[in-house]
Amino acid sequence: MLFPILSAAATLAVIASFVLPLFVSEDLRVAFDELLASTDPKGGETDAANGTASSSGELILFGIAFAFYFVMNFVTIFFNAALLGAADRKFRGEPGGVSVGLSIAMSRLPQILGWSLVSAVIGTILRALEERVGFLGKIAILLVGAAWAIASYFVLPALVLEGLGPIAALKRSVAVIKKTWGEGLVVAIGLGLVGFVITLLALGIVVGGVLIGATTKSLVLSGFIVAFGALLLVTWGIVASTLRSIVQVALYRYATEGAAPAGFDAAAMQAAFAAKK
Repeated sequence: MLFPILSAAATLAVIASFVLPLFVSEDLRVAFDELLASTDPKGGETDAANGTASSSGELILFGIAFAFYFVMNFVTIFFNAALLGAADRKFRGEPGGVSVGLSIAMSRLPQILGWSLVSAVIGTILRALEERVGFLGKIAILLVGAAWAIASYFVLPALVLEGLGPIAALKRSVAVIKKTWGEGLVVAIGLGLVGFVITLLALGIVVGGVLIGATTKSLVLSGFIVAFGALLLVTWGIVASTLRSIVQVALYRYATEGAAPAGFDAAAMQAAFAAKK
């Protein structure tokens, strides 16, 4: 469970690296405000020079947004790869742990960078299209996104465990899913009633803490209750993220080796993907 924590810490560092310079440097903040103003369609000017400035500003903003999306993608994928690698070692009866997982992820760094780029490009395109289409178009984009999630489900295990490149790993992922579960699928993996109850309980505690603070004016008690609920929610998020990655490795081994790893039921593995109805 240290991997999601490390991933969250690295994510916060990335966000800070993009945001803090705007607070520290007044020159940067002014330049960024001017950049935003140059892309404002309500600016009033319509001459060619203003149009060129607006286009340049949009390109710069798009470049910044894409760079941020790419780096965030890389951080998430890198630590997921480390967790997958460590979990696979444990399944095989070999030493695992944080250092082992990070070492495996570092050994697959070119593949991870490549997949981060592919994932960032696809994600950016889908988001850009979603912002420019109507209601029916948004539904179509949602379906495309779901199909992409299914097709790419085993990309990371293929990258980490087999050392495949991004495109080869995507083909491998699609082939593994078709071979083991068939076509026309939706992901049926969930964390069940336990996860639902824990999430509902944590949210209930947070809301209860807020209500207690509003009715009794006891900020200390209210803050303690809210903090406990938030901590429970964060803890479950870490556990759930870890469990999903472990199950992903187990499913990949089941699909490629034909046998469920120790501790997993073959019938449950087969039911991980369900046919569309």
